[in-house]
Amino acid sequence: METVDTQTASKVRRVVDVQVLADPPAHAFCHSYASDTVKYWQSVERELNRWVKDFEDFIRDHRSQDSVNLRVERVENDYCSQCGELWKSSYDAGVEYCANCGAVLLNQKEGGE
Repeated sequence: METVDTQTASKVRRVVDVQVLADPPAHAFCHSYASDTVKYWQSVERELNRWVKDFEDFIRDHRSQDSVNLRVERVENDYCSQCGELWKSSYDAGVEYCANCGAVLLNQKEGGE
């Protein structure tokens, strides 16, 4: 019986960026269009751009009393523990492996993704 030496790997999650996001108060993007239309998204973008300008003015002069929620969000990517490249999945017979180096993913769930 011949044994095949299969290289295995795991996904290693790394922070690749950190962003500060602001949730404006609900009145900052009131609109009158149905939510699945192009006009809706144009209206939301226009109103949020207006709010951003007002918020920047607030930062400069500290006069606004609007409640704004700020949060820091991590942007993460998975990398291959074998080759160190950004994880790109490939599948063969339901088995997930790294498309960069071919290492089989350890601890796979039944059936793959």
